[in-house]
Amino acid sequence: MKRKELLRILVGWGFTFTVAVLLLILSDSKPYQILELKALDLRFNLRGSRPTDVDLLHIDIDDESLDKLGRWPWPRSYHAKLIDILAECGAKKVLMDILFTERLKDNPEDDVAFARAQSRSGIVYLPFYFLEDKQPPPPELKELLDKDITVSVEDAQTELNAGDDLLQDILPLAKKYVMDEAVRGLVRKNPDIKEDDLISAIEESKEWYLFAEEEAYIRGNLESYKLARFFVNKFAIDYQKQGFLKLKEYNRLSAPIREYIESIKGTGYINADPDQDGVMRRVPLFIKYEDRMFA
Repeated sequence: MKRKELLRILVGWGFTFTVAVLLLILSDSKPYQILELKALDLRFNLRGSRPTDVDLLHIDIDDESLDKLGRWPWPRSYHAKLIDILAECGAKKVLMDILFTERLKDNPEDDVAFARAQSRSGIVYLPFYFLEDKQPPPPELKELLDKDITVSVEDAQTELNAGDDLLQDILPLAKKYVMDEAVRGLVRKNPDIKEDDLISAIEESKEWYLFAEEEAYIRGNLESYKLARFFVNKFAIDYQKQGFLKLKEYNRLSAPIREYIESIKGTGYINADPDQDGVMRRVPLFIKYEDRMFA
C-alpha cells in the first residue's frame, strides 16, 4: 500500500472518529435532542397514518353538547344513562377520560346512580393520576424528625445549627412528609386499620408521642391513605415479580371515590410527561407505586 493511500485512510478514520465523538457528546445536549424529536415528527408525518382493526367509538363533549345539555360539569346521572345505553348496544368496554375523584355533596344520589350503572354493565374503566411527590426534607432534618416528630423550631435549630428563618419554612412540610411516610407503611400492612389503632401503632413503632397538631393531621388524612391503598390492592400488580424493570416511581395518587372503585372493571393512569420541546409524544407503559406497579 502506498504512503498516500495509507495517509488517506488514516485521515478518513480520524475524521469519522472525531465526528462520532462529537455526535456522542452533543447527543446529551438539549438542542440536539430537540432536533432529533423534530426529526421523529417528520418521520411519522412521512409515514402517514395506519388503519386499525379495532372498532372504536369516540363520544366527544363538544360545544353542541354543552349547548343542549348545559355547562360542565354535568350531573353524573347523564354518565350513568350513557353507560346503560352503550351496554345495551353491545359495547365491550367503556373507557372514560373524565376524573371522578370527589363526591357530589349537593347531589349524592347521582353518585349512587353512576356507581350502579358501572356495576350493572361490568365494562367501565375510570382514570386516575399520580401526584408529584412532596419534596423530601434534608437528611439531617428527616433523621431528627424520625426520632421526635414534635420537635420545635428552636430545638431543631439547636440540633442542626440551622437558620431560624429556614426552619420556619421547611419544618411543617418536613413533618408532614415524615408522617405521610410512616402512615403509608402502616396502612400498607393493615389497609383497614382504625384511627385509634393507627395512632397507637405509630407511637409504638416510631417511639413518638404525638401532640394534638400532629395527631389531627394523621386522623384527617387517614381515609385518603386507606382509599389509595384499597385502589392499589385491587388494580395494581405485584412489582417484586417484575424487579428487572426500571420504572418511574410515585408515592401519591388521586383515585376515583370508593363507590366507583368497587364498581368499575378497571382503571388506567393519565400521566404523561412532555418532551424537552414541550410536546407530549409518549406515555409510560409502567409506573411503580410503593411496592406495586400499574400498567
